[in-house]
Amino acid sequence: MQNPPVSNTANLFAQAASAGRGKLSDTELQSLLADLQIGFADRAVPADAVDIRISLNSTREFGMVISAGLGGLEAELGEGNFRRDRASVYAAAELTDAEDFLGLFRRTLAYQKLVAVARRNGSQPPDVPLKACFERLLELAKAFAPGKADAPCVLRSLELNPAQVGKGVMVRAAQRLQ
Repeated sequence: MQNPPVSNTANLFAQAASAGRGKLSDTELQSLLADLQIGFADRAVPADAVDIRISLNSTREFGMVISAGLGGLEAELGEGNFRRDRASVYAAAELTDAEDFLGLFRRTLAYQKLVAVARRNGSQPPDVPLKACFERLLELAKAFAPGKADAPCVLRSLELNPAQVGKGVMVRAAQRLQ
């Protein structure tokens, strides 16, 4: 797997920051997602699509943290309504890899919904595209982590919500980017 094109990604982040924006424009988002090999869905999604949320956040205690779980309207329910590891899972980017994080994600209701829809549609569970997406996002987290001396800029947070998984991961929006 190739690292995301760091210079292009850094240019996108710098462009948004220089314009005083904490969020990428649709064009910038499409370019970032293309670099990460993640699709951008600007059309209606199927009725049985499962919304998930995938995010990267810089924390003082744990460095870059990747999280994934329920997305869209279900993400707004609040994690306090669910048992631990049911709404979302979290891991320090430096201490996990895509396979381990996918194992954590399998505990969530979002993953269980994805598997149920795949079973109903007669397709495979979404493990392959999810693992590939997690791998690329972990590479992004490591390339733009605070404290990394050669990082062209620092990524504070990136939230892809809502996202859907099929043959690949498709994102309809990036809620936050700093």
